[in-house]
Amino acid sequence: MREYASYLLSQSSADSEPLAERIGHRLAGLLGTLSAGGALLLLLATAIVILGVFASSNSGAADSAADRRDVPDGFWFDPVVGLLGAAASVLLLWTISAGQDSPRLGLPVILLAAPVLCVAALVVLSRLVSSSQGWTQTAATAFSTLVGMGTGLFILSQGWTAATSGFGTRLLSEQVAAGEVLKESGTPSLPKSLIWHLGQLQLLTGIPSETRPGVGKPTVLVFDSIRARTEFGIYDARMFSGECSVVLYESPSVLVCR
Repeated sequence: MREYASYLLSQSSADSEPLAERIGHRLAGLLGTLSAGGALLLLLATAIVILGVFASSNSGAADSAADRRDVPDGFWFDPVVGLLGAAASVLLLWTISAGQDSPRLGLPVILLAAPVLCVAALVVLSRLVSSSQGWTQTAATAFSTLVGMGTGLFILSQGWTAATSGFGTRLLSEQVAAGEVLKESGTPSLPKSLIWHLGQLQLLTGIPSETRPGVGKPTVLVFDSIRARTEFGIYDARMFSGECSVVLYESPSVLVCR
């Protein structure tokens, strides 16, 4: 969290766009990264948690110690609030402070909030089952089972897709290799060109952007496949080879040179 917050703050820049408009289109871009199934799952989990908190606040005074079972509310409630608070802090930093609009800067919000919301929703449903009787308990059990099975199957399918994707594995290995070359180069900072901040390499190497106050000028040039796609229509960083006099590392996803 400290690394990410430091990175976002280092991206701060003067932006002439009205704050409300900037927040609006950044949130829209972040939601656009979710699949339909993922968005539905998050909405369902959020609704369950909100209903659970509302029901708990209304019936809290009437609950006996036996009804609260053996596990205190703080056992699951405090971590949930803490992690959701961290997600909200990241969202606030990105939407208000960061100079980049790219949704990938907001992805940690989803990575923090989604698992927490799903687990909290399952806790709420389990309490609903234990506190219900008769047909209400049957319906609550069936609903909880369906939600749990649906969540598990969705997570497994997404995990299987990621695990069997050769693209993701190759991209990671190439960025790690490029990061090692950047560290060995001794450059005090990474170059920034227009909107291209190379955020993933900043986080991977710990080398700051040249826009951070007090750091030296970069001694290398770095290009990635996303920029190549924007400027040349193809995901291949090697399209920028003409900008280099000496190539330090090249791959389809990252090109490092001088």
